[in-house]
Amino acid sequence: MKLTRLCPAFVALLGGCRGLTAPGACPDWIQRAIEIEVTDGRTGQPVAAGATGSVRDGAYVESLRVVGWRGAPPNDTPTTLGAAEGRRGTYTVRVERPGYVAWERRGITARVTACGVQTTRLAAALTPQS
Repeated sequence: MKLTRLCPAFVALLGGCRGLTAPGACPDWIQRAIEIEVTDGRTGQPVAAGATGSVRDGAYVESLRVVGWRGAPPNDTPTTLGAAEGRRGTYTVRVERPGYVAWERRGITARVTACGVQTTRLAAALTPQS
């Protein structure tokens, strides 16, 4: 029997299927619930550098942090913010950056699959302040 078929059967016993290495098996890492690609709404260029924000689900609040880049070191350009590792929920997501109008979305749901939380990916095209 393939490991991928065993994965759902072990969720209740082991709390997940981490560590399986067969094709189609669960990943070896915990997924973030929310990831947001942050760009300038006029130019489409990444503006995650200098951006801040949070995810909120009821009383749970976590600050966003840079989790994705493009380019080669040492000149990596931050592109993506993320939060809430391994945590399902229904979130209000807010992104702020000096010189831009704050961006917010409500009712963003991160669901759980047999392998853990499934990342919800968003795109925040920030509007420059006039």
